Amino acid sequence: MLLLRYVSICSISFQYFVCDPKSTVHLPKNLSFEHAAPLFCAGATIYNAIKRADLNKGDVLGIVGLGALGHLGIQFAKCTVVFLEWRA
Repeated sequence: MLLLRYVSICSISFQYFVCDPKSTVHLPKNLSFEHAAPLFCAGATIYNAIKRADLNKGDVLGIVGLGALGHLGIQFAKCTVVFLEWRA
């Protein structure tokens, strides 16, 4: 675990902040929290799902819907992606 001292996140200050180093990244100074936020929520969700699927080159990944998760999944996938959608 990382123990960070005197952290300020989105105008909220913490004297101490404990986090898992495997789930943290350093944001470049030119990338705001607002622009990075979608990657930390939807991005982490779809990335972990793809990683746990243990896909190899040549495998096929099916993604249902092209919303927040779907469009990030297409960018993260390193295999053939089949996009699935249906309308009722």
